[in-house]
Amino acid sequence: MNHCNVTGNLGGDPVTRATTTGKTICTFNIAVKRRFDKDTTDWFKVNAWGKLGELCEKYLKKGAKCAVSGSVQINNYTDREGVKRVSVEINADEVEFMSAKQADKAEEFTQVEESELHF
Repeated sequence: MNHCNVTGNLGGDPVTRATTTGKTICTFNIAVKRRFDKDTTDWFKVNAWGKLGELCEKYLKKGAKCAVSGSVQINNYTDREGVKRVSVEINADEVEFMSAKQADKAEEFTQVEESELHF
């Protein structure tokens, strides 16, 4: 079974694009501290597809904390300088938004007069 769970913070704002077939993909990097070595940070590229990707684009921003569950994909490639690299990616099945919503909190509050209260 290929399944992992990670919790961490976004290293930058998510980037959303559409594939040539019209599918939406949202990509972001998540920094995860190691359980027994808090001085080491592992970085994972996360791919969220379709509606999940749209929600990630809407609610996640740089620094936001989230939990990701999905399958791991290892990609081997050669960079522009000819160096062989390995990329660990997570294809998200679930993303839990763990940061409190910061923006527009004041706009969510609606002033109500005491006479409008029915209790």
